[in-house]
Amino acid sequence: MMIRIGKALSVAALCLTAGSAPMPASDARAPAGASDAVETTDAAVLRFSPAVLDLGDLTIGTAGEGVMTVTNAGNAPVAIAAIRPACGCTKVSAAPTGEIAPGESFAIAVSLDPGKKPGANLVRSVHVALADGSVETFEITARVRTVIAIEPAVLEVAASGDAAVGAISLASIDGADFALTGAVPAGVLSAARMQSVDGVMTLTLDAAEWERAGRPTTVVLATDRRDAPELIVPIRSTEAVAMFRLPAAAGEGARRARLEARQGALLREIDAGLGGASMSSGFRMRLHRESGMLFVHGTARDLDAVRTAVAALPGSSGVRESDGGARAEADAAGR
Repeated sequence: MMIRIGKALSVAALCLTAGSAPMPASDARAPAGASDAVETTDAAVLRFSPAVLDLGDLTIGTAGEGVMTVTNAGNAPVAIAAIRPACGCTKVSAAPTGEIAPGESFAIAVSLDPGKKPGANLVRSVHVALADGSVETFEITARVRTVIAIEPAVLEVAASGDAAVGAISLASIDGADFALTGAVPAGVLSAARMQSVDGVMTLTLDAAEWERAGRPTTVVLATDRRDAPELIVPIRSTEAVAMFRLPAAAGEGARRARLEARQGALLREIDAGLGGASMSSGFRMRLHRESGMLFVHGTARDLDAVRTAVAALPGSSGVRESDGGARAEADAAGR
């Protein structure tokens, strides 16, 4: 893939706004050599070989390396201002000094860090900026070799209060045994033994440690295998949600102000009803004032604590838990 941002538009604008009068017909014939002068103002074009730099299958912990050959395919010399990778995982050699004549080439050495996710397909970009302000881009592709497979690929964490609520299996593709030598953050994933049996190991997630660590979305595991020194385990929380209906703050002016004040008072009563309950770090409540819908997010224990606080309110409060059918109504209200 090649993308070019040229200056053709600005050049065209200069031609249209030039103040000189058109040449008489008798003088319209271009002087000798004029066609060559026009050609040298053509926008420069870089040709990349190969069109896409494929670094093949990479091993975690070992950077992939390759060379991109860049040729000046234009009709005028070009100067390279900078060579910039689009992400920090890619390193490139310095831009050549001086001008590159038409037909001449230069090489860009490329190094790509494969990251820590087995089986990932990588596509990265490198931008080549020319001194005239235009930019051309080439792509790098690679695949991360799977040495130790992770199943499931993403650890789904149920929003419950159980001590261990998720499990994940690590299995070496070649069947060789391996050991875990560390984890960041520590304690979130644990196993009965940190040495695999027949190349397989099962890890469980400790929900309490996960909460204390701030609900990290990944855990990085270190192993004793040189071809898989580190692995990333993604974690995704299947958060519980409940909806409660409060009086809606409809209308305008003083009436709306009274209703919003009533909503605020009810929220303070619910909060007071939670008392000293230990809520999870993911607990939050959000009120959509116009519809009166209160959305509560958190663990199952968080939601049960809110239900208890709502049940303690006077019957005249009008607060009640909404059924699932209210979700469409809330979406329509702009939730």
